[in-house]
Amino acid sequence: MKSITLEQLLQSGDSNNVLQLKWNLIKWKKQGVIFYKENLCNLDLDQQFELYFYIIKENVDYQDAFPVPKSFFKLQRKVLIDDLKHFYLDYYDQNDIADDTFLLNLKKYIGERYVWFYCDDE
Repeated sequence: MKSITLEQLLQSGDSNNVLQLKWNLIKWKKQGVIFYKENLCNLDLDQQFELYFYIIKENVDYQDAFPVPKSFFKLQRKVLIDDLKHFYLDYYDQNDIADDTFLLNLKKYIGERYVWFYCDDE
């Protein structure tokens, strides 16, 4: 997605203060409708971080995470590479992946509505 700061999010007017903003971000991440890798407790106001939305995909600078509806896991017991590839291509509106071996090393974050698969280079 696109890098953003907490300060920029505050300026958008959705939250009145930093604590409310962080609480909302944590709540939405638990629901699975957004995703970020950072620990918000340690995040400075002006520190850039990647923020992903389950539905909005405009201004893509990074392609390190993508959502899979949690309902998919009720139908499938095992997630295959082809399944991940399908969701990745659909999320980023692409026809093919040059090298899909990165799909083998993804981590996942399980939200209430979506499971996010992501690259963690750390």
